[in-house]
Amino acid sequence: MKININITINQSVKKRDIDEKFQNDFLTNFSDPDPYFMNDDLPENTYAISVLKSDCAIVEHDFDGNFFTRSIAVKILMEVGDWPGLKEFLVEDECFDDDGKFDATSFSRTYLGGWEYVLIEVEDDEPEDILIEKSDVYGDITVE
Repeated sequence: MKININITINQSVKKRDIDEKFQNDFLTNFSDPDPYFMNDDLPENTYAISVLKSDCAIVEHDFDGNFFTRSIAVKILMEVGDWPGLKEFLVEDECFDDDGKFDATSFSRTYLGGWEYVLIEVEDDEPEDILIEKSDVYGDITVE
């Protein structure tokens, strides 16, 4: 079976929350994050999972106004030998709610990396993670 997962993550950060002297570094990293699919966290051998495609990219950003905003599009295509088993595994990871609806936020927090924080260099050259507090995540999963 082929499994298609499509997720959109819309994020915004208040400009006033980022110290002006670090804004350039923040904008550079906010514009060019490294979101990625952490497929090694899935039991690939147990459920015969083969990742055919995994694209994560910023599709839009805006730095005008009172907020820095960006939109990340995630597209994952997998072939799965045991979909019922994988789905039960994902239910246990809370990637589906009690009604069986796909929870894109939970899936993203568990299986996507590099999107919840922005790394900046501060004065003492110690990297600091800036948490992006406002993220609207939505998506769907389809089985073919």
